[in-house]
Amino acid sequence: MDAMETWNLAGYAAWEIGYIVLVFLLGGLVKGAVGFGLPQLTIPLLAFVFPVPEAVALSAVPMFASNLLQATTSRYLGSLVATYWVLLLTLAVSLAISVRLMVWMDPELVRLAVGAAAIAYVTLELSGARLGFLSLRNAMTQGGVGIVSGVIGGATAFFGLTAILYLVSQDLDKDRFVDAVSIMLLTGALVLIASLSGLGVVGPRELLISGACCVPLVVGMRAGRRMRDGIDPRVFRRLILILVFATGVSMILRGFIG
Repeated sequence: MDAMETWNLAGYAAWEIGYIVLVFLLGGLVKGAVGFGLPQLTIPLLAFVFPVPEAVALSAVPMFASNLLQATTSRYLGSLVATYWVLLLTLAVSLAISVRLMVWMDPELVRLAVGAAAIAYVTLELSGARLGFLSLRNAMTQGGVGIVSGVIGGATAFFGLTAILYLVSQDLDKDRFVDAVSIMLLTGALVLIASLSGLGVVGPRELLISGACCVPLVVGMRAGRRMRDGIDPRVFRRLILILVFATGVSMILRGFIG
């Protein structure tokens, strides 16, 4: 038997462990350099090798931990929650209900959905799309955005796509925007972990492995912060978006050809 086949940790072969470490190092670079974008990178890359629910489970604790740090250090936590509580509530409820789609849907359909969501995310980021009605802060707009975000997140784990577009349209200053995104992503990550745990997708083993993924994530984040001074973040972000786009296209092709 090949040595590569005999050496595995927690059910993963050596090459799979190496791949996971590289994915979270890259995810940490993105998070450290630009402040968000972790699941949009790690989930498609992991889902290219592992089943989508497993890719989400691996990303769960790093998503939670990275956004918890940003949210708890926010100077605007109270005011942002008071302003966007409808968005947070509807996102949480709709995500908790629709997360079953990820488990019940055909794996290839889920792969297609994740690939399409990755491409949509990149397209929106690069286009700088701004929809006028998204600048409103009323309960109806927030509720609609929260529900759409939750349903998309239930099938693909990309619950932040629509909500981030909404927050971009709010014309918040830099600090408030980062804090608002962190609070939203933290809310979604908590619901995602709880829901997947209830469905048996995430258990103690998965949480432990996902927690271990925080090690390369932190290393990547520290390197990403240092890169901010040496590389234009806009150039770096565009390179990452190209990678995410290519990954999304690859996942769609795999969904069609099996």
